[in-house]
Amino acid sequence: MLAVARSREISPLPTPLPIGISRKVLLSFYLLVPGLFAVFLADKFLLEGRIKPYLEFSGLIRSVYLLVPFPHILASFFSFGDTDYLKFYRKKLALGIPLILGGSFFLLQFISIATFEPIFRSLTFFHVITQQVGITGLLLGNRSRYFTLWKWSIIAVGIIAGHCLFPSAIVTNLIPYPLLLSFVVAGNLVCLVLTFLVAREGSNSLGKMYTWANWAMLVAVGTCAWQNYFLIGYLIPRSIHDLTAFCFYVSHDQNRSFNEPRNYFYNLFSFLRLPVAILCPLISIGIVLALSTNFTIYAVVVAFSLCHYYIESFIWKPGTVHRSFIRMT
Repeated sequence: MLAVARSREISPLPTPLPIGISRKVLLSFYLLVPGLFAVFLADKFLLEGRIKPYLEFSGLIRSVYLLVPFPHILASFFSFGDTDYLKFYRKKLALGIPLILGGSFFLLQFISIATFEPIFRSLTFFHVITQQVGITGLLLGNRSRYFTLWKWSIIAVGIIAGHCLFPSAIVTNLIPYPLLLSFVVAGNLVCLVLTFLVAREGSNSLGKMYTWANWAMLVAVGTCAWQNYFLIGYLIPRSIHDLTAFCFYVSHDQNRSFNEPRNYFYNLFSFLRLPVAILCPLISIGIVLALSTNFTIYAVVVAFSLCHYYIESFIWKPGTVHRSFIRMT
Protein backbone atom coordinates (compact mmCIF):
# COMPACT_ATOMS: atom_id res chain seq x y z
CA MET A 1 0.00 0.00 0.00
CA LEU A 2 2.91 2.35 0.77
CA ALA A 3 4.39 1.71 -2.68
CA VAL A 4 1.08 2.59 -4.34
CA ALA A 5 0.87 5.81 -2.34
CA ARG A 6 4.42 6.76 -3.28
CA SER A 7 3.79 6.16 -6.97
CA ARG A 8 0.74 8.41 -6.87
CA GLU A 9 2.67 11.19 -5.14
CA ILE A 10 5.15 11.44 -8.00
CA SER A 11 2.78 13.22 -10.37
CA PRO A 12 -0.88 13.35 -11.33
CA LEU A 13 -1.74 10.70 -13.89
CA PRO A 14 -3.47 11.68 -17.12
CA THR A 15 -6.99 10.23 -17.04
CA PRO A 16 -7.35 8.08 -18.96
CA LEU A 17 -3.80 7.20 -19.90
CA PRO A 18 -3.49 8.17 -23.59
CA ILE A 19 -1.74 5.01 -24.83
CA GLY A 20 -2.91 1.53 -23.95
CA ILE A 21 -1.31 -1.82 -24.68
CA SER A 22 -3.56 -4.02 -26.74
CA ARG A 23 -3.84 -7.62 -25.60
CA LYS A 24 -4.55 -8.59 -29.21
CA VAL A 25 -1.32 -6.95 -30.36
CA LEU A 26 0.66 -8.85 -27.72
CA LEU A 27 -0.89 -12.08 -28.96
CA SER A 28 -0.26 -11.16 -32.60
CA PHE A 29 3.50 -11.17 -32.01
CA TYR A 30 3.25 -14.95 -31.73
CA LEU A 31 2.46 -15.07 -35.44
CA LEU A 32 6.24 -14.90 -35.72
CA VAL A 33 6.29 -18.52 -34.53
CA PRO A 34 4.63 -20.00 -37.64
CA GLY A 35 6.19 -17.29 -39.82
CA LEU A 36 9.80 -18.04 -38.88
CA PHE A 37 9.11 -21.76 -38.59
CA ALA A 38 7.85 -21.66 -42.18
CA VAL A 39 11.29 -20.37 -43.23
CA PHE A 40 12.84 -23.43 -41.61
CA LEU A 41 10.36 -25.77 -43.31
CA ALA A 42 10.85 -24.13 -46.70
CA ASP A 43 14.62 -24.47 -46.53
CA LYS A 44 14.45 -28.00 -45.15
CA PHE A 45 11.99 -29.46 -47.65
CA LEU A 46 11.95 -27.11 -50.66
CA LEU A 47 15.38 -25.52 -50.87
CA GLU A 48 17.27 -28.64 -49.75
CA GLY A 49 19.07 -26.77 -46.99
CA ARG A 50 20.64 -24.07 -49.15
CA ILE A 51 20.40 -21.36 -46.50
CA LYS A 52 21.06 -23.66 -43.55
CA PRO A 53 24.85 -22.96 -43.44
CA TYR A 54 24.00 -19.32 -42.69
CA LEU A 55 21.67 -20.28 -39.85
CA GLU A 56 23.97 -22.57 -37.88
CA PHE A 57 26.06 -21.62 -34.86
CA SER A 58 28.84 -19.27 -35.96
CA GLY A 59 30.44 -15.92 -35.28
CA LEU A 60 27.51 -14.29 -37.07
CA ILE A 61 25.00 -15.95 -34.77
CA ARG A 62 27.03 -14.83 -31.78
CA SER A 63 26.90 -11.24 -33.03
CA VAL A 64 23.16 -11.47 -33.59
CA TYR A 65 22.78 -12.93 -30.11
CA LEU A 66 24.48 -9.86 -28.65
CA LEU A 67 23.19 -7.05 -30.85
CA VAL A 68 19.55 -7.92 -31.61
CA PRO A 69 18.25 -7.54 -28.02
CA PHE A 70 20.36 -4.48 -27.21
CA PRO A 71 17.89 -1.79 -28.44
CA HIS A 72 15.14 -2.92 -26.08
CA ILE A 73 17.67 -3.32 -23.26
CA LEU A 74 18.79 0.28 -23.70
CA ALA A 75 15.19 1.48 -23.91
CA SER A 76 14.49 0.02 -20.48
CA PHE A 77 16.88 2.56 -18.94
CA PHE A 78 15.43 5.69 -20.58
CA SER A 79 12.71 6.11 -17.95
CA PHE A 80 15.42 6.64 -15.32
CA GLY A 81 16.17 10.01 -16.90
CA ASP A 82 13.33 11.15 -14.64
CA THR A 83 14.53 12.24 -11.18
CA ASP A 84 11.27 11.09 -9.60
CA TYR A 85 12.01 7.58 -10.77
CA LEU A 86 15.55 7.66 -9.44
CA LYS A 87 14.15 8.67 -6.06
CA PHE A 88 11.45 5.99 -6.13
CA TYR A 89 13.91 3.16 -6.88
CA ARG A 90 17.01 4.67 -5.25
CA LYS A 91 17.53 1.89 -2.69
CA LYS A 92 17.24 -0.95 -5.20
CA LEU A 93 19.43 0.84 -7.74
CA ALA A 94 22.08 1.91 -5.22
CA LEU A 95 22.38 -1.62 -3.87
CA GLY A 96 21.75 -3.84 -6.88
CA ILE A 97 23.59 -2.17 -9.78
CA PRO A 98 27.03 -1.91 -8.10
CA LEU A 99 26.61 -5.43 -6.71
CA ILE A 100 25.82 -6.89 -10.14
CA LEU A 101 28.58 -5.07 -11.99
CA GLY A 102 31.15 -5.56 -9.24
CA GLY A 103 30.20 -9.21 -8.77
CA SER A 104 30.45 -9.92 -12.50
CA PHE A 105 33.85 -8.22 -12.75
CA PHE A 106 35.07 -10.14 -9.70
CA LEU A 107 33.76 -13.43 -11.10
CA LEU A 108 35.55 -12.88 -14.42
CA GLN A 109 38.84 -12.63 -12.57
CA PHE A 110 38.53 -16.31 -11.72
CA ILE A 111 36.70 -17.84 -14.67
CA SER A 112 37.11 -17.53 -18.42
CA ILE A 113 34.70 -15.89 -20.85
CA ALA A 114 33.91 -19.39 -22.15
CA THR A 115 32.78 -20.38 -18.64
CA PHE A 116 30.89 -17.14 -18.07
CA GLU A 117 28.90 -17.31 -21.32
CA PRO A 118 26.72 -20.33 -20.34
CA ILE A 119 25.87 -18.55 -17.08
CA PHE A 120 24.96 -15.39 -18.97
CA ARG A 121 22.97 -17.44 -21.50
CA SER A 122 20.96 -19.12 -18.73
CA LEU A 123 20.14 -15.73 -17.21
CA THR A 124 19.16 -14.39 -20.64
CA PHE A 125 16.74 -17.18 -21.46
CA PHE A 126 15.37 -17.11 -17.92
CA HIS A 127 14.61 -13.42 -18.42
CA VAL A 128 13.14 -13.88 -21.91
CA ILE A 129 10.77 -16.70 -20.96
CA THR A 130 9.86 -15.24 -17.56
CA GLN A 131 8.51 -12.11 -19.21
CA GLN A 132 6.26 -14.11 -21.51
CA VAL A 133 4.84 -16.37 -18.80
CA GLY A 134 4.33 -13.34 -16.57
CA ILE A 135 2.21 -11.66 -19.23
CA THR A 136 0.36 -14.96 -19.67
CA GLY A 137 -0.69 -14.78 -16.02
CA LEU A 138 -1.88 -11.21 -16.57
CA LEU A 139 -3.97 -12.15 -19.62
CA LEU A 140 -5.44 -15.37 -18.25
CA GLY A 141 -7.50 -13.64 -15.60
CA ASN A 142 -8.39 -16.71 -13.59
CA ARG A 143 -5.15 -18.57 -12.89
CA SER A 144 -5.30 -22.33 -12.67
CA ARG A 145 -3.87 -24.09 -9.63
CA TYR A 146 -1.40 -25.59 -12.10
CA PHE A 147 -0.17 -22.19 -13.27
CA THR A 148 2.95 -22.02 -11.08
CA LEU A 149 4.03 -25.51 -12.13
CA TRP A 150 3.35 -24.62 -15.77
CA LYS A 151 5.33 -21.38 -15.45
CA TRP A 152 8.46 -22.98 -14.04
CA SER A 153 8.24 -25.90 -16.46
CA ILE A 154 8.09 -23.50 -19.41
CA ILE A 155 11.02 -21.51 -18.01
CA ALA A 156 13.12 -24.65 -17.43
CA VAL A 157 12.49 -25.97 -20.94
CA GLY A 158 13.25 -22.54 -22.37
CA ILE A 159 16.63 -22.38 -20.63
CA ILE A 160 17.60 -25.88 -21.78
CA ALA A 161 16.46 -25.05 -25.32
CA GLY A 162 18.64 -21.93 -25.16
CA HIS A 163 21.69 -24.08 -24.45
CA CYS A 164 20.73 -26.30 -27.39
CA LEU A 165 20.67 -23.24 -29.64
CA PHE A 166 24.05 -22.04 -28.37
CA PRO A 167 25.95 -25.22 -27.46
CA SER A 168 29.09 -24.66 -25.41
CA ALA A 169 31.80 -27.18 -24.64
CA ILE A 170 31.36 -26.66 -20.91
CA VAL A 171 27.67 -27.56 -20.97
CA THR A 172 27.92 -30.40 -23.49
CA ASN A 173 30.82 -31.94 -21.56
CA LEU A 174 28.53 -32.15 -18.54
CA ILE A 175 25.40 -33.11 -20.47
CA PRO A 176 25.82 -34.58 -23.98
CA TYR A 177 24.00 -32.59 -26.65
CA PRO A 178 21.58 -35.43 -27.59
CA LEU A 179 20.59 -35.69 -23.92
CA LEU A 180 19.94 -31.92 -23.80
CA LEU A 181 17.64 -32.28 -26.79
CA SER A 182 15.85 -35.20 -25.16
CA PHE A 183 15.25 -33.02 -22.09
CA VAL A 184 13.61 -30.42 -24.34
CA VAL A 185 11.38 -33.04 -25.98
CA ALA A 186 10.36 -34.57 -22.64
CA GLY A 187 9.87 -31.13 -21.13
CA ASN A 188 7.62 -30.04 -23.99
CA LEU A 189 5.47 -33.13 -23.50
CA VAL A 190 5.07 -32.27 -19.82
CA CYS A 191 4.31 -28.66 -20.75
CA LEU A 192 1.70 -29.86 -23.26
CA VAL A 193 -0.30 -31.46 -20.47
CA LEU A 194 0.16 -28.49 -18.15
CA THR A 195 -0.74 -26.02 -20.91
CA PHE A 196 -4.00 -27.87 -21.45
CA LEU A 197 -4.79 -27.76 -17.74
CA VAL A 198 -3.90 -24.07 -17.34
CA ALA A 199 -5.69 -22.90 -20.51
CA ARG A 200 -8.81 -24.88 -19.64
CA GLU A 201 -9.32 -22.86 -16.45
CA GLY A 202 -8.52 -19.45 -17.96
CA SER A 203 -11.32 -16.91 -17.85
CA ASN A 204 -10.85 -15.40 -21.33
CA SER A 205 -10.04 -16.71 -24.79
CA LEU A 206 -7.10 -14.36 -25.42
CA GLY A 207 -5.35 -15.58 -22.29
CA LYS A 208 -5.94 -19.19 -23.30
CA MET A 209 -4.50 -18.59 -26.77
CA TYR A 210 -1.51 -16.79 -25.26
CA THR A 211 -0.86 -19.81 -23.04
CA TRP A 212 -0.90 -22.19 -26.01
CA ALA A 213 1.24 -19.77 -28.03
CA ASN A 214 4.02 -20.00 -25.43
CA TRP A 215 4.02 -23.78 -25.66
CA ALA A 216 4.05 -23.64 -29.48
CA MET A 217 7.01 -21.26 -29.29
CA LEU A 218 9.06 -23.77 -27.28
CA VAL A 219 8.17 -26.61 -29.66
CA ALA A 220 9.36 -24.51 -32.61
CA VAL A 221 12.58 -23.57 -30.81
CA GLY A 222 13.31 -27.19 -29.89
CA THR A 223 12.69 -28.37 -33.44
CA CYS A 224 14.99 -25.71 -34.91
CA ALA A 225 17.71 -26.66 -32.42
CA TRP A 226 17.32 -30.35 -33.32
CA GLN A 227 17.76 -29.55 -37.02
CA ASN A 228 20.61 -27.07 -36.39
CA TYR A 229 18.69 -24.01 -37.55
CA PHE A 230 20.03 -22.05 -34.62
CA LEU A 231 19.39 -18.51 -35.88
CA ILE A 232 15.70 -19.15 -36.56
CA GLY A 233 15.33 -20.94 -33.24
CA TYR A 234 16.86 -17.98 -31.45
CA LEU A 235 14.92 -15.27 -33.30
CA ILE A 236 11.53 -16.83 -32.48
CA PRO A 237 11.51 -16.15 -28.71
CA ARG A 238 13.89 -13.20 -28.95
CA SER A 239 11.77 -11.19 -31.40
CA ILE A 240 8.54 -11.90 -29.51
CA HIS A 241 10.14 -10.86 -26.23
CA ASP A 242 11.67 -7.67 -27.62
CA LEU A 243 8.56 -6.50 -29.46
CA THR A 244 6.49 -7.14 -26.34
CA ALA A 245 8.97 -5.21 -24.20
CA PHE A 246 8.98 -2.26 -26.60
CA CYS A 247 5.17 -2.10 -26.31
CA PHE A 248 5.53 -1.58 -22.58
CA TYR A 249 8.42 0.91 -22.80
CA VAL A 250 6.84 3.02 -25.54
CA SER A 251 3.45 3.06 -23.84
CA HIS A 252 4.90 3.86 -20.43
CA ASP A 253 7.29 6.57 -21.60
CA GLN A 254 4.66 8.30 -23.74
CA ASN A 255 2.07 8.22 -20.95
CA ARG A 256 4.59 9.56 -18.45
CA SER A 257 5.43 12.51 -20.73
CA PHE A 258 1.84 13.23 -21.78
CA ASN A 259 1.08 16.17 -19.48
CA GLU A 260 4.57 17.68 -19.49
CA PRO A 261 8.10 16.55 -20.44
CA ARG A 262 9.71 15.27 -17.22
CA ASN A 263 12.44 13.04 -18.58
CA TYR A 264 15.80 14.78 -18.92
CA PHE A 265 17.08 12.17 -21.35
CA TYR A 266 14.21 12.61 -23.80
CA ASN A 267 14.40 16.38 -23.39
CA LEU A 268 17.86 16.27 -24.98
CA PHE A 269 16.14 15.30 -28.22
CA SER A 270 13.28 17.81 -28.00
CA PHE A 271 14.66 19.66 -31.04
CA LEU A 272 13.53 16.70 -33.18
CA ARG A 273 9.91 17.45 -32.23
CA LEU A 274 9.06 13.76 -32.21
CA PRO A 275 6.75 12.05 -29.72
CA VAL A 276 8.38 9.88 -27.08
CA ALA A 277 6.68 6.84 -28.61
CA ILE A 278 8.90 7.30 -31.67
CA LEU A 279 12.00 8.57 -29.88
CA CYS A 280 12.22 5.51 -27.61
CA PRO A 281 12.89 2.88 -30.32
CA LEU A 282 14.64 5.37 -32.62
CA ILE A 283 17.28 6.38 -30.07
CA SER A 284 17.90 2.84 -28.80
CA ILE A 285 18.39 1.43 -32.29
CA GLY A 286 20.61 4.38 -33.24
CA ILE A 287 22.90 3.80 -30.24
CA VAL A 288 23.27 0.12 -31.13
CA LEU A 289 24.17 0.95 -34.73
CA ALA A 290 26.80 3.40 -33.49
CA LEU A 291 28.31 0.80 -31.16
CA SER A 292 28.10 -2.21 -33.47
CA THR A 293 31.52 -1.57 -35.03
CA ASN A 294 33.27 -1.37 -31.66
CA PHE A 295 34.90 -4.51 -30.32
CA THR A 296 34.06 -3.50 -26.74
CA ILE A 297 30.37 -4.00 -27.53
CA TYR A 298 30.52 -7.42 -25.86
CA ALA A 299 31.42 -5.97 -22.46
CA VAL A 300 28.90 -3.14 -22.88
CA VAL A 301 26.07 -5.49 -23.84
CA VAL A 302 26.77 -7.90 -21.00
CA ALA A 303 26.94 -5.10 -18.42
CA PHE A 304 23.72 -3.45 -19.59
CA SER A 305 22.00 -6.82 -19.97
CA LEU A 306 22.70 -7.93 -16.41
CA CYS A 307 21.48 -4.61 -15.04
CA HIS A 308 18.44 -4.82 -17.32
CA TYR A 309 17.53 -8.27 -15.98
CA TYR A 310 17.77 -6.86 -12.47
CA ILE A 311 15.62 -3.75 -12.91
CA GLU A 312 13.02 -5.68 -14.90
CA SER A 313 12.57 -7.95 -11.89
CA PHE A 314 10.84 -5.15 -9.97
CA ILE A 315 9.83 -2.12 -12.07
CA TRP A 316 6.64 -3.70 -13.47
CA LYS A 317 5.33 -5.10 -10.23
CA PRO A 318 2.00 -3.77 -8.86
CA GLY A 319 2.48 -0.57 -6.87
CA THR A 320 5.49 0.71 -8.79
CA VAL A 321 5.52 4.02 -10.62
CA HIS A 322 6.18 2.19 -13.90
CA ARG A 323 3.07 0.07 -13.49
CA SER A 324 0.93 3.12 -12.75
CA PHE A 325 1.54 4.43 -16.27
CA ILE A 326 0.47 1.22 -18.02
CA ARG A 327 -3.04 0.64 -19.33
CA MET A 328 -4.13 -2.64 -20.92
CA THR A 329 -6.84 -2.63 -23.58
